[in-house]
Amino acid sequence: MSPETLFWVAAAGAAVVVGVSKGGFAPGAGFLATPMLALTSDPATAAAVMLPLLCLMDLFAVRSFWRLWDARQVKSMALGSLAGVGAGWAAFHRLDADSLRLMLGALALGFVVWNLVKGRLKPRPAAFSAKRAGFWGALAGFASFSAHAGGPPATIHLLSQNLDKTRFQATMAAFFAFANLIKLPPYAALGLFRTDVLTMALVLAPLAPLSVWAGAWAHRRLSDRWFFGLTQVCLLGAGLKLVWDGAGL
Repeated sequence: MSPETLFWVAAAGAAVVVGVSKGGFAPGAGFLATPMLALTSDPATAAAVMLPLLCLMDLFAVRSFWRLWDARQVKSMALGSLAGVGAGWAAFHRLDADSLRLMLGALALGFVVWNLVKGRLKPRPAAFSAKRAGFWGALAGFASFSAHAGGPPATIHLLSQNLDKTRFQATMAAFFAFANLIKLPPYAALGLFRTDVLTMALVLAPLAPLSVWAGAWAHRRLSDRWFFGLTQVCLLGAGLKLVWDGAGL
């Protein structure tokens, strides 16, 4: 298989994975999309190709879960993400991506292990706190800017908020619709949206509505127990992948 063919196979696979995840099936698995694409291109190009696709998918995801989200969570996390994205932009040329991956990976794995020890699929519910939501939103925004890796921090926070599966997914959709949108100007300012990058994203665009629809279809047919159990599995997979990449294994 030629390098060009391998790239398009990886790109199509990445687009389907993130779209299905945004539709509500295997939430958190969308984090794996950028690493998949980065296997056949440089990480900056992979992130730049994915961002327009993420924004397009967000439109369909928000439509699927319209007004079903927790507005308090979305508002507080979105405000936090402004600081996180700004910090990611400022640190773009100095950011040690491997250290970030290791930190997020260790956090995700620790959270899953803690839940297993406690013997629960969902953590003990915590009272809503705007400061806590803002903190996790900032961390998600920072991680999202560099590698679209904001899923684990957002998942960790929302799993503690006693949301049912649809409200959980709707809140994730609304939050990342905002977080990805505000990443567009910094990406453009950094010169990441080259003509070839935008062409790649355009070619892959038809996969966006199809994959989000497939994820939404599967979401409505999963029980809460299976949904949150699958979320834990995806968080575990994301954590392992982050640690693996960050440690250069």
